[in-house]
Amino acid sequence: MSETFLTPEQAAQMLNLSAYTVRAYARQGIIPAHKIGRTWRFSKADLEEWVLTDGQAPSSRPRGVPAARACSSEAVYLPSPKPLGIGGARDVADKRSQAIKTLRDIRSQTQEGNVTSIVRESRKQLVDRGHIESDEQ
Repeated sequence: MSETFLTPEQAAQMLNLSAYTVRAYARQGIIPAHKIGRTWRFSKADLEEWVLTDGQAPSSRPRGVPAARACSSEAVYLPSPKPLGIGGARDVADKRSQAIKTLRDIRSQTQEGNVTSIVRESRKQLVDRGHIESDEQ
């Protein structure tokens, strides 16, 4: 059986993202992708695995790229892959609610200002959390 490959537009529809975001994530190594000439192609099976493993598949992320999410991608991007039993729908709803709460918390912490100050503050937070090393000597 041959593997199904998707265009950026098809992958975007599957992940509920824009095609621009899908291409950017592919360039950054956030999602599993294959560059063929000047175009990106996405294995449907790799994307499904990436979503179900919350983006943690070892082959899908190069070293040094921090995890981008604190909540389950499964709850945000895809319907539950298993039949929902008693309480199953509630679990999915709870995961989605938690994801929305997390995103709202992030949005509430954003501040107005120039791009340079925002980037400096973001880098400081990443250093404080241990995600990257400090540039200071």
